[in-house]
Amino acid sequence: MDKFKYKASNSQGQIKEGIFEASSIEDVRAMLREQQFFPLEIVQQQKNSLASKEIVIFSKLSLKVVYIFCEQFGAILRSGVPMTRGLDMMVTQTENKELKKILADVNEKVRSGTSMAESFKAHSKRFPAIFISMIEAGEASGTLDKSFRRMGEMFKKDSKQAGKIKGAMIYPIALAIVCIVVIWYLLKEVVPSFQRMFEDAGQDLPGVTKALISMSDFVQKYTGLLIAGIVLIAIVFFMVLRTDNGRLGFDKFKTKIPLVGKLYAKILASRFTRTLSTLFASGVSLTDSMDITSHSMINKFVEDQLTGATSKIKQGVPLSEALSTAAVFPIMVPQMVRVGEESGTLDDLLSKVAEYYEEESEQAISQLMAMMEPLLIVVMGGMVLFVVLAIMMPMFNMGNLV
Repeated sequence: MDKFKYKASNSQGQIKEGIFEASSIEDVRAMLREQQFFPLEIVQQQKNSLASKEIVIFSKLSLKVVYIFCEQFGAILRSGVPMTRGLDMMVTQTENKELKKILADVNEKVRSGTSMAESFKAHSKRFPAIFISMIEAGEASGTLDKSFRRMGEMFKKDSKQAGKIKGAMIYPIALAIVCIVVIWYLLKEVVPSFQRMFEDAGQDLPGVTKALISMSDFVQKYTGLLIAGIVLIAIVFFMVLRTDNGRLGFDKFKTKIPLVGKLYAKILASRFTRTLSTLFASGVSLTDSMDITSHSMINKFVEDQLTGATSKIKQGVPLSEALSTAAVFPIMVPQMVRVGEESGTLDDLLSKVAEYYEEESEQAISQLMAMMEPLLIVVMGGMVLFVVLAIMMPMFNMGNLV
């Protein structure tokens, strides 16, 4: 049995509040109907026991799950289906178990009189930062269906972009792993057998062979120490990243990396302009839109710069000037924002800038991968060539001696 806190009213306007123990919200409604009261709000009280707490492994739902929900629910609302009936439909047809639980809880709260935005706030950590604000703006303006449609479009593009980046990284990562495994196997198993043969021959070895043997000896003697060192470095690195200064420094470094930094700036620019455009077009104020957008960025350094820009906007500085001062995006972004401010079409121009940088990001990713693939092959080939020469050169000398 669960405890429910309720607030109800009767036909004379008398308000009644209390806590009722029942197995479901429907039982609470039935109790109130028997007493000729209709519910204004029914909220299930949280249990204090550890067993009652929901254990969440992944903090956020995937973008693909979120954008599919937004598209489907937006289509349901546009067709004229009432909100509660639409939530019933989504609970029934949603395949993702986590989202199904969330929607069931939201549905109960909405039926008890709570707004949709307030109902989703209990699960705000499972959704992107923009999600709750867009719902609030949609409910306030009576355009909730448009808010869900815009979110569906934006999250779909974000998901598509993230998928392309992950897909582009698979090949170089796999190639690097194969290279490391091959070199490790050669140093651990192959080189020692040749080393014994060279020692038995008693000949003077070339410098490249001596270097390879020294590397092999180090791997043989200090394998455990080497692995422990790598693990320790990784642990220290991730611990530093968990600190504010460490995260800030690393995120700033990512924006300065040659070639990659420019690509990263384009990805951040497309994310910023798309999010700001979506919020601004939905009726959210500029300062609130900037606050939400800055927290939705995937880079702590850029987030801090945008927070500073938001403070300037609150002091009366135009958005274009604040972005120019922040200097975290390509120069085209503040220039286009200035045009939008002067023409009164800021949301439209932001959307066009987002589309431009999304296309630029896709092309830059393709170009970067086209450069990285042959570079990795050359590096891997060079390492294998070094091992082969170090083994074969003494063997050629042995043949000459014979």
